[in-house]
Amino acid sequence: MLPASHISRTALFLLSRLVCLAFLLLTSAYCVLAYTPFAYYGFIHPPLMPWVGEFAHDYGFLYCGVLLIITADLALEFRKSKVRSSLAGFVLANLAFSVYQIVDKGLTGLSPNIISYAWSLIALFPLLWLATIDRAGCVSKRPRQAPHWTRPALNLTTYILCGVVVAAAFNGTALLRQVRDTGTFPPMGNALAVIASFAAHVLIFGIVGGVIGLLRLASRKMPRPDIAAYLLHRMWLCALIAFALYGLLLPSISFDGMRAAAYCCLICVVLIFYADAVLLKLGDLLPPPQHASVPPRKPKWILVAGVPALCGIAYAIPVLLGPTDWDFDLQKTAVLAVWSVVIWFVWWSGFRVAYRSLKVWLLAGVVVILAGFAPYRLRAVTPDWHDALASYAGWDMSFKTASEVLARSVPSASHAALYQFLKRNSNLRQPVAPAKLSLSENLKRTAGEKPNIFIFVIDSLRQDYVSPYNPQVDFTPEIGKFAQDSIVFQNAFTRYGGTALAEPSIWSGVMLPHKQFVEPFYPVDNLQQLLETDGYHSYISVDVILRQILRITPSITKLDADTKIMSNYERARYEREPGAQSLQPTKKNDRSWSNLDFVATLNELEGRIAQRKDVDTPIFAYTQPQNIHTIPLEESWLGSTRRQITIRELRKVDAAFGKFIRFLQAQGLYENSIVILTSDHGDAYGEFGRFGHADFIFPQVMRIPLIIHLPPQIRKKVVWDSHRIAFSLDITPSLYYLLGHYPTLDSDLAGRPLFTRSLAEQQPYQRSHYLIASSYAPVYGILSDNGEKLFIVDAVNRESYFYDLLTDPAGARNLVTSTIQSENDKIIRAKILAIEKAYGVNPEGASAGGD
Repeated sequence: MLPASHISRTALFLLSRLVCLAFLLLTSAYCVLAYTPFAYYGFIHPPLMPWVGEFAHDYGFLYCGVLLIITADLALEFRKSKVRSSLAGFVLANLAFSVYQIVDKGLTGLSPNIISYAWSLIALFPLLWLATIDRAGCVSKRPRQAPHWTRPALNLTTYILCGVVVAAAFNGTALLRQVRDTGTFPPMGNALAVIASFAAHVLIFGIVGGVIGLLRLASRKMPRPDIAAYLLHRMWLCALIAFALYGLLLPSISFDGMRAAAYCCLICVVLIFYADAVLLKLGDLLPPPQHASVPPRKPKWILVAGVPALCGIAYAIPVLLGPTDWDFDLQKTAVLAVWSVVIWFVWWSGFRVAYRSLKVWLLAGVVVILAGFAPYRLRAVTPDWHDALASYAGWDMSFKTASEVLARSVPSASHAALYQFLKRNSNLRQPVAPAKLSLSENLKRTAGEKPNIFIFVIDSLRQDYVSPYNPQVDFTPEIGKFAQDSIVFQNAFTRYGGTALAEPSIWSGVMLPHKQFVEPFYPVDNLQQLLETDGYHSYISVDVILRQILRITPSITKLDADTKIMSNYERARYEREPGAQSLQPTKKNDRSWSNLDFVATLNELEGRIAQRKDVDTPIFAYTQPQNIHTIPLEESWLGSTRRQITIRELRKVDAAFGKFIRFLQAQGLYENSIVILTSDHGDAYGEFGRFGHADFIFPQVMRIPLIIHLPPQIRKKVVWDSHRIAFSLDITPSLYYLLGHYPTLDSDLAGRPLFTRSLAEQQPYQRSHYLIASSYAPVYGILSDNGEKLFIVDAVNRESYFYDLLTDPAGARNLVTSTIQSENDKIIRAKILAIEKAYGVNPEGASAGGD
């Protein structure tokens, strides 16, 4: 039994090293997110989750706290250490850095440039320094030789059994979740996917165990078997970590190329060097183990207890991590951790499966390899097989991870050039100047009384969650009443899946290059130019996007300025920006823009309209409330599912909207107002295992409501086709036409007027194909046949999809073929190049998150 002082000393050492490792890895990851434009605008600016912003803002104080824990441990070593100067230098240098971070407001100054990438590498340096100190202070410079009774390495058979157990646990819990969520047993087609899941797991675990076995045999043939085994196993471990990072995780934030490869290599070296140093130090702190002739085997109940624990973890991963996950990254990381823990647990328990017949296992290995890789060859030519795998992978996260591991091993050279093209032309780093895309050649104020304009963009509102589009919805009665007196565009979409480009496109009325943002934005801000020309007084919720693109003038009254302010991170970022004072909130509290509430905004808008003195000036109002956005939904503790929380919030939104419409009627304003209710994009609530909207453009994300009320005097002068495909991009061109500024720009890059004096006027604006895109990732699509056909190419996951939305509105059946893919690939490439040509972007110089 170790003395208490010895236990506390060892515990302090482990605590300090684990805290330091976790903190600096998190720092490095944050810098990588800041470096990649896609991740920067998706995670950091504004922060996707509040703690991310607070971590960056308070980084200096957090660094001091971590340094305090490390110093407490190093102080115990100082007197007897042989490297006192290095110890003192480590503490003083890191103390100075933490003070600098406090003065400089932490990591809030990072932006998508090479400096952020450099910091992602520099952040790992203290780990190397600390590991060097630990190594130098050790009595032994090599890991302690294991006693003869130490558990022997697992054999190939046991590795394969581990794969079977993992597959069974995740398959069983996936079935349970399917029954729970759908109320029915999954279709028979899932049986094929289950078989593929077992084959994939057995193949991956078999490869890992087989390589380790070969390395063990190879090391025995070398002059120094111990050193050879050490180096070979570290190289294999490094390769596995690098593959997980470069092949599975970094592509989801569009970070690849030489810099990504260099980052992965450095991470691997640091992790292995640091882990070995910790083990060396533990060898000094702990007494040598007692030798025994027979390895003590753990009780069977421990091994048996591990099975329900594994099932519980398999069930919890998608339930706890799924709703806030980004392209399944958190879940895939958790699955990889589970795989590692299962292997370690079986090794630790002493359980082994003996070899039986080498020939039988070789034959079984060949069968497993064919069964494991075959699905990823067959899916290109067998749509049913592809759909079965893709659908089931949404439920079984371990199979999804395994399928991505194997898919990365199957070359997709036929479309590799397109994937690289999309990555180069997404999240552009180079400055992009505004294009000459004015919707009206000679924008001048037109004669006559101007209607009031109210645009309400409910962030993340799905089309099928409002009653005018879905009769089964009973929680939006006020919107339903509003629709009866308005035009409901049944076939409405957004051009961008994600707020960062969807909201600016509403204001511009034209397609934008894949960059946040065009600067200066005002030359393409056709909506603001229209409002200024026709003399509107604007009431606008200047959210984090509009703060970047809107030009603040005396004709703008900022809504929510007194009740909604920025987080600490947003404020620190904001104070670094030019012209910050023009957007300074007037009252401080702890609510951020992610809490922008439709109820509070409309209450304020009613008060301002009722108290206004310029009653002859037409009113423009715009707000984009966040009631049902991902962030506030996940922050809410009410409701057990995303759907339930959304419905609860939509009841509030609906009631506030109905109250505001009645207010306009009471004020005598409704009959002279254009009222637009729409969304910037939809959201996925678990369909096929997908949550959110940031990096995919499936139907649940791209379909939006678009309901427009016109004043009677305007309505009787125009015509429309509510079944023709329409976009949120068409809102500004429609306002131009309704206010007498016609004809509007007829271009493949511009939206169209939804209302004209005759349907014949709309014919020139019709296109056979429309480009759509994710706002953050290199994921693009083509809508054709009046929105009945949807093609998607995902350069992150190297996948393509084709849906017939007329017969399959949810996008459950992928009908892609090589012919369809080739045709649409050409169209996507041509449309991207056309946008970049209009904005003067040099495609050869375009760069995304890679090099």
